[in-house]
Amino acid sequence: MITREQYLNRECTHREYYAQFVGGYVRRHMLSLFTLDELREEFNEESDKYNVIPLYKWDRIFSLHQFADQLRLRGDYVTQANLVCIAREAARQALEEMG
Repeated sequence: MITREQYLNRECTHREYYAQFVGGYVRRHMLSLFTLDELREEFNEESDKYNVIPLYKWDRIFSLHQFADQLRLRGDYVTQANLVCIAREAARQALEEMG
């Protein structure tokens, strides 16, 4: 388990920290919400386009209580920003899995 303090002390990357909250169900959920083409465009580092999927769509994916216990165990807080980071990491993993 990576704690919030370890993350803030740069003992892990952003992806490593938020990846610990992502399981198979969460990845599959991303694929039910977005197409592979949308995810490819969203995470295409060579593109000039950023944030192709509007923030309001990421904001609505999870409710605040879904990851509350997991975040608190790591010394973190339940915020919409944390939930968006989890959702985006899950989407990245789903895209990597599906190609």
